[in-house]
Formats: sequence, C-alpha cells, structure tokens
Amino acid sequence: MLAFLLTGNLSAELIREDAHQRQVLDIAVKLRCAVCQSQSVGESDSELAVEMKAIIGEQLVDGRSEAEIIDYFVQRYGDYILMKPRADGVGSPLWLAPVMVVLLFILVVGWQIGRRAKPANVENQISTQVDQQQRSRLQQLRDKQK
Repeated sequence: MLAFLLTGNLSAELIREDAHQRQVLDIAVKLRCAVCQSQSVGESDSELAVEMKAIIGEQLVDGRSEAEIIDYFVQRYGDYILMKPRADGVGSPLWLAPVMVVLLFILVVGWQIGRRAKPANVENQISTQVDQQQRSRLQQLRDKQK
C-alpha cells in the first residue's frame, strides 16, 4: 500500500512537469531559432534554442502569458523570430501576396483571352474587305470584256 501511495505522488509530479514542458514547447514551436536554418526553437537542439526554452520556462513560472513571452522575444530579436509572420504591419504584405498573385494571374489570363479573340475579328474584317475588293476587281474585269 505504501508503494502505491508513493507511486501516485511521483506520477502526479510528472504530470505537472509534463504540462509545464508542453507549454514551453507550444510556445517554442512558434519561435524561430536564430542560429538554425528554418527550424523552430522547439525542434532545435542548438545552445541558443536550449537557452530560449529555459527563458520561456522561467517566464511561465513567473506567471507571464504566451503573448507576453512571444513579445519579449520579438523585442529582443525582431519579427524574424516568429515562425508565422504577423498579419498586421510589416507582415501584411506576406499575407496579401498570395491573393495578389491569384488576382494578377486572373487579369493576365483575361487579357490574353481578350487579346487572342480580337485578331480573329480583325481577320474576318480584313477577309471581308479583301472579298469585296476582289469582287469589285472581278466586276471591272467582266465589264472590260463586254
């Protein structure tokens, strides 16, 4: 029975520690490692990433929120530190770029379709004019033969 009670205490302590580690990793995944190439702090094992995870843990223990911790790192390293760029300010062009590319594609395709449709009409008009010229020329030749 004593072993059961001691084991229960240890598992409760491990669960609390895992929840804290989970919070640290949830925040660390949102931050880019400054020395690694395209890796989050949560994925990286570099010395800087380990230090950043420790700072995140300390700030969580101090009672800071996720937003406050992320702002701390943004103030220290700039917007580059964010794995997902912000949708406001400097990051807005990054979010608008895909929409603009699609709109530009639609405009170019529409312009090309319109441009290719016009030559067909022009060719029909030219061929009609040529037919009229040929008919009048034929009529002149017939009139000369009479």
